[in-house]
Amino acid sequence: MIDAQSLHTASLYINNQLVSRGLLQDGQGIDFAHAGDDSPEAACERAGRIIGIVNDLILRRDRDAQHVESLSTSLRSLRADNARLTSDVARLSEKKAEERRRADMATTAESTARSQLRTAEAKMRSLKEDMTRMKTLVTQTRAACATEVRRRDRTNDGLKKQLVEAGRWRGARTNPSVTTIHVTESSGRDEDELAAKSTSEEDYDLRCETNSFLARLAQELSRENEAVLDLMSRTASQLRDMSGFHDTNTQPNDNDALPISRRPGWHDLESELEAVMTHMRNMLTNPSFVPIEEVVAREDEIDRLKAGWLKMESRWGEAVLLLDGWRRRMAASGRLVCEDDDELRRGIKRLSPERVRDGPRSVRGLETLAEEEEKEEKEEGR
Repeated sequence: MIDAQSLHTASLYINNQLVSRGLLQDGQGIDFAHAGDDSPEAACERAGRIIGIVNDLILRRDRDAQHVESLSTSLRSLRADNARLTSDVARLSEKKAEERRRADMATTAESTARSQLRTAEAKMRSLKEDMTRMKTLVTQTRAACATEVRRRDRTNDGLKKQLVEAGRWRGARTNPSVTTIHVTESSGRDEDELAAKSTSEEDYDLRCETNSFLARLAQELSRENEAVLDLMSRTASQLRDMSGFHDTNTQPNDNDALPISRRPGWHDLESELEAVMTHMRNMLTNPSFVPIEEVVAREDEIDRLKAGWLKMESRWGEAVLLLDGWRRRMAASGRLVCEDDDELRRGIKRLSPERVRDGPRSVRGLETLAEEEEKEEKEEGR
């Protein structure tokens, strides 16, 4: 039994708690210690206040429960959004890394193509310079030959006139004042040797050379010119075959049907090389251009992934067969598969990644295991 002082103290504590939580609207406390000493009206009033306080407590608890439930729902939705955003960020990070790798590979291919293009352009410029230099040299040689021929013709004409005049005045006797020139092979060879020796001098001029030397020089330059034209033609043909270039701008000519073939000039070769190099430049700078090394690497990766998927498929088939056998065995015998069971150890050993066995042999082994389990089930049924 609680004494009066403790009951009064408890009543004050309860009133203070109710006031602090705002449950006493009028601010007047409830005397819980002397509830039985009051009149019936006061007792009814006190009971009504107590019932109102209890109702407020119940309503507040319901509101708190609803608030907690709404908070938990919001928290779950926020967690789901966070997981979704995390997966999106991871996927975007992987895409970014993949795009960066592709950009690096494209940059490497572009630098390689640019270096090859610069090398081809340098070769083409050197060939053009050689061709221009050879044309200039051929022109100088032709001019020097023409000048030398005209000078020799004038000299021969003067000598013929002197011989005619000497024979007219003195008969057929030999005129001692007329100088006779005997041209022999040795003298021509000596002149060629002297001409060849004098080419290293600073004041060297082609007009000082002999006709035979100039003729040989012209033949050699002609042969070199033909060799350079053949080389340029072969280079253009190889580049056309390598790049798959087909010139659609060329129109057939009526003269092409003639059986006589004409060698293309350097102007035609220049235009053809320009077209082929433009086609190769467009092809190498194309964003869809992929080097053959990347294609081979991707094919190797695809083969490796395919082999891995086939192996996983075979292992999955083995696991399904093993689980099906255990299920049928449990359904037939009514006992569970424990860890000490030999059948469980054999099945785990069959599914172990350390064993080396191809797909068909493992499947045949599992079929044998299934047949053994069926035999054991039949024996247990008997």
